[in-house]
Amino acid sequence: MQKIVFFLFLVVVLNTSMAAECKSETFNERVSAASSQGKTTYVMFYRANDPATKRMAQTVHAQVKASTDRATWVKVHVNDPSGALLVKRFDASRIPLPAVFGLAPNGAVTGVFRGNVTRQQLARATLTDKHAELVRALQQQKIAILCVQPPSDDSIPPGVEEFENNPDFQGRTFRIVAHTNEQTEKAMFTRMKVSTGIRSPVCLVFAPPGVFVGKFDASVSGSVIAEKMCNSGKCNCKKCQQRRQRQARKP
Repeated sequence: MQKIVFFLFLVVVLNTSMAAECKSETFNERVSAASSQGKTTYVMFYRANDPATKRMAQTVHAQVKASTDRATWVKVHVNDPSGALLVKRFDASRIPLPAVFGLAPNGAVTGVFRGNVTRQQLARATLTDKHAELVRALQQQKIAILCVQPPSDDSIPPGVEEFENNPDFQGRTFRIVAHTNEQTEKAMFTRMKVSTGIRSPVCLVFAPPGVFVGKFDASVSGSVIAEKMCNSGKCNCKKCQQRRQRQARKP
């Protein structure tokens, strides 16, 4: 159960850099506009208009054309001042190019594809709103807890609340609640392999950067979730820190 300020030079530069700044704002405005419309933005970076770049651009264009209601794209040369903010944001000047990043409306990076990409991969980088919330929480180094609820059931399993209130994890968790009759989240339920016919809540727990800890039913206890978290190898509670320190001291 996947990252931009150039200056030119003096008097002419003053006007040129101001124009570049406006262009840079326009790039950001395009991304912001797509976000406000609930669209995924594919941000493609390139250095040269070589065959690999052309192939990637064609693939991204074809995918966007087939899903204009859900996605858009921008093509940014890493040395173009008008794209400087985006280059800096994604650290694109330091990675192999061409590359394309999927960016959800909430700012979550939903996919990074270097050198080559398929339309299937781009499609998978377009997430539902709540799936994007989950990914963003993980990218913010939070433990993400997805609670899938039957229709009209707002009860949260006591074990989840117990885990969230555990001093070792308090303030480090982010909970997402989705009801099985939310049609806009159907793709997420399919990818998470959660049946929409459940009669009681099911909870899925993930540790950053994206490790699946486990799927739990409504009867799970907080201590069981905590144990699974520790066994994931991605836990940073005091108990796990102390265990790693002891292991590091062993000859």
